[in-house]
Amino acid sequence: FYVEIGANHPISTSSTYLMYQRGARGVLVEPIPELGALIRTARPKDVLVPSVVLPTPQASATLFIGNAHELSSVDKAHVESFGDFDGIGGIREHIEVSAIGINELLTPYANKIDFLSIDCEGLDYDLVKAIDYERIRPSVIQCEPSEHYLKGIRARIINLMECRSYRLAAITDINVIFERLP
Repeated sequence: FYVEIGANHPISTSSTYLMYQRGARGVLVEPIPELGALIRTARPKDVLVPSVVLPTPQASATLFIGNAHELSSVDKAHVESFGDFDGIGGIREHIEVSAIGINELLTPYANKIDFLSIDCEGLDYDLVKAIDYERIRPSVIQCEPSEHYLKGIRARIINLMECRSYRLAAITDINVIFERLP
């Protein structure tokens, strides 16, 4: 069972599509309406939550949709930090979307999350920090530190997760992946 926060495209940029193809199911969180429509079509057996996820509960938030939708965020400065890199930077539009706190999202699935992916463009540290690890203990957590934007944030996330009884399992150019210690 997976939860993918910041799911984006249901296939091409998905951290969970291979799992879906092999029979796993889960929750995809994606606030951009056109991507939500794609998710409903391509992944009908998953649950779609069309909201942004924040460290604490809030009814709504402004989402800044990047020219490259995978760079969208509630953090306007993060979206702008890409400049006009190869035409992918910049903000296409902003919309008001529903919001949910991370613990409110995860609590109904607290005892069954095998894989948690967090890709929220500039918010990942705040989100992994806000999780109530006494109740919610995913087996594997993947997140995207946005080191280009927040220098030193990868090390801060690694330290935080080690204090939460997770060990670093892998580092890619973009992501860090942790597994829960027994």
